[in-house]
Amino acid sequence: GDALESLVHQFADPWAFLRELVQNAIDAGTTELDVRIDHDPARGTMTMEVADQGEGMTREIIDTKLTRLFSSTKEGDYTKIGRFGIGFVSVFALDPDLVCVDTGRAGEYWRVLFRRDRTFERIRLHQPVEGTTVRLYKAASESDVAAARARARETLGYWCKHARVELRLGGELVSGPMDLDGLCKAEHREEGTTLVMALVPEPVALRGYYHGGLTLHEERDDSLPHVAFKIDSRFLEHTLTRDNVIRDENFAKATAIVGQVARTGLAAALFATLEQRARGGDDRPDERAALYRAAARHLAQDAPDPAWQARAIVPRLDAPPSSLAELRARPRGSKLYAAREMSPVVARLVEGGHRVVEGDADDALGDLLEAALGERPLPAD
Repeated sequence: GDALESLVHQFADPWAFLRELVQNAIDAGTTELDVRIDHDPARGTMTMEVADQGEGMTREIIDTKLTRLFSSTKEGDYTKIGRFGIGFVSVFALDPDLVCVDTGRAGEYWRVLFRRDRTFERIRLHQPVEGTTVRLYKAASESDVAAARARARETLGYWCKHARVELRLGGELVSGPMDLDGLCKAEHREEGTTLVMALVPEPVALRGYYHGGLTLHEERDDSLPHVAFKIDSRFLEHTLTRDNVIRDENFAKATAIVGQVARTGLAAALFATLEQRARGGDDRPDERAALYRAAARHLAQDAPDPAWQARAIVPRLDAPPSSLAELRARPRGSKLYAAREMSPVVARLVEGGHRVVEGDADDALGDLLEAALGERPLPAD
């Protein structure tokens, strides 16, 4: 009894039971998942339902897995994430009056009723059941139900927003692809791992860790300044209490992938974005400055990719955009100047064989040129 109660309250948030049921349904092979919260005002009852189309349960599975602690069909299966065999117990965290499980498999159809005192009853059904449906019944007012729907939306929106199934709450789609907004973006895929990464204006950025599309942990820090990422990897696991990601040698493998993509794929996307903006003009100075500073950081690496030097990323007043390699190879005696617009002074500098970049000598473009060329442009005025 004490062990069971400890498992019931193992998570800080009692609404985590929704994540556990979604996880179990995904492990059972469902492609669709419907969550509903309904209210019967006449009876003053709330029904919370999670219905999947996955592989259901036979009597043997019910007797040896569902109704027993510390045993799971998932033990030793590292393609699934519910390996502790304790997720279903979390349905009691909200103190429901009754829990009903309808399930079917291999021509067997069963209903299992769990009462408030944790005793259960198994009933054979004569009508076919597809997949597994879990219903929680609890006395509730109309305002209680409204609050429950809001909490369910919040819970599913955090833990299951990237679930690899069509997950709906009250008919509204909750799940969606793993993605990020940013100034530029890179994606990476390898066996067992998917990563999306973006350059963002804020130095303290999102780090999201996922397994099988379900959230393990999200945090914000500046370990990679201005770099946000989401990584879904077989290397990642949640802690037993589901409040963090286990930071072991497998976590180190995942973070090594993050670091490699930041140095290569994201950097390549950054310089491609700078080249595109230099060609088309750019009226977003704050974003442009963030991009220049990020490029300066990448060029300060021990061995930056030579291809970055060949990108025409520097806007010019006297000519089309130049690459850093072109500016470095300008004739002896040709100086580097910066100005915001053409003027008689700029025209004379150009006639004298000098290069005039579009910007200010002390802005972020100047930082980039100093990092790349070892010199900061002179003011043209």
